[in-house]
Amino acid sequence: MCWQTTSGAADAYTGRRSDGTFSSVTDAYYAIQCLDGSTLGRKTSERIKALWEMEARTAQAAPRLGASNAGSYAPCATTLAPVRPAPLPVGKDAPPILVVNSTGDPATPLASAQALARELRSAVLVTTSGEAHGLLGLNACSLELAVRYLVDLQVPQDGTARARNEGGMGAGGH
Repeated sequence: MCWQTTSGAADAYTGRRSDGTFSSVTDAYYAIQCLDGSTLGRKTSERIKALWEMEARTAQAAPRLGASNAGSYAPCATTLAPVRPAPLPVGKDAPPILVVNSTGDPATPLASAQALARELRSAVLVTTSGEAHGLLGLNACSLELAVRYLVDLQVPQDGTARARNEGGMGAGGH
């Protein structure tokens, strides 16, 4: 039973369909991640050396999972496609752009969300305490903020923050 649960989660994560074929979600992830400017270097030899060094550092810092997590960059180290750093968006003349992040997001550090909000001229940053990634719907507050923003076009106040276990927004906002 545990294997079926784990296998189902792995299938969902990688986009494996019931007929054994896969969606392009993983390919798209690596294409975007690697081409937008891998931190491993520009030449294949530099990338492979940097990957080995990163794996050694992360294995020392996190013996159980560090090297395998660093190994997820292997496609970036071995791709033949040149790195093409993406231009930074600025949101010039854009309506308010909602940036939502949790304080302990394991995939997107809060500092990255804060930097993005600074880069986007019209951004509004909303944070929720916790360790979640993809927090819309994590709690009633984040869901209500999203609905107000996307459906009612109500922009929350910049810097809005809520505790993870709090309920709805309530009167008076945040």
